[in-house]
Amino acid sequence: MNLRGIDLNLFTVFEAVYEERNQARAAARLGMTQPAVSNAVNRLRYVLKDPLLVGGSRGVNPTPAADALYKQVRGALDLIREGVEHGREFDPASTERAFKVATPYGGGVLLAVGLHNWIRREAPRATLSIRPLEQSEEIPRLLREGILDLAIDYVRYPDPALVHGLLEMERLVVIARRDHPRMRGPLTLEMLEAEEQVACYDPHPPQDRPNALEDAMAAFPARVAIEVWSALGLPAVVGQTDLVALLPERFAALCAERFGLEIFPLPYPAPEVAVFLIWHQAREKDAAHHWLREGVKRAMRTLEPPHDPAVAALYAP
Repeated sequence: MNLRGIDLNLFTVFEAVYEERNQARAAARLGMTQPAVSNAVNRLRYVLKDPLLVGGSRGVNPTPAADALYKQVRGALDLIREGVEHGREFDPASTERAFKVATPYGGGVLLAVGLHNWIRREAPRATLSIRPLEQSEEIPRLLREGILDLAIDYVRYPDPALVHGLLEMERLVVIARRDHPRMRGPLTLEMLEAEEQVACYDPHPPQDRPNALEDAMAAFPARVAIEVWSALGLPAVVGQTDLVALLPERFAALCAERFGLEIFPLPYPAPEVAVFLIWHQAREKDAAHHWLREGVKRAMRTLEPPHDPAVAALYAP
């Protein structure tokens, strides 16, 4: 195929629509109108003789040809971007880059406000997307292809091309509604064994990588009565039932007042779980990416620690 007959700008539009799965969001990201984006996609369809991106109930879905094309286009555009950026300092104030971070559990809730405020102050023209960490087996591919900039997770992936930086150590606690008829006084193992819990359903449990959080949840003695799709639903269910749940302490503290929850330390020894900041080694020297990593670390440091005095007293040495 003779590339002189193709407007190469069509590929930047294709990249944005493929990643956003939505023409309106792609248009906003590119600073274009939605009709202009639609026209560009149609032109590329005509040139490549494939529908590429097919409309669905929740946006657009790529065809197999689009999946194959994206891998090549993304790699080529990244090389061009690196060539343009080489030797030039990153300027947060002028960047229009779209940063994409995936987080587990309540991580997005905890991170969103601090990171958003920091980016708005330092890089007002940049955009930020914080997504739930679903289908974790896809994370290495999403990082490799640049669909994600960063992932925050409790596991270390075996992919040698991924860099894992320790973000923090997280303590796990038990939550129950404040007027729970049995959860009174110091929590004991026997009390937990008599209770039922709501747990988070994981359709893709880790098979070949250690996950301290999964191990801790498997050891939690309360019988699983209900599973919910998202961990964001755990405090809401606990606040309206006699069920209990196991949560990271920061997330539990964030939800306690809103859902009327009591927080209890675990009545048996349990290790803290590591939370990792994960990126692809190809982004290691990307100045904008380094800036984002430092921003995530700063946002986590500025989060208020859990301040329930009862929990603090029980954990005090």
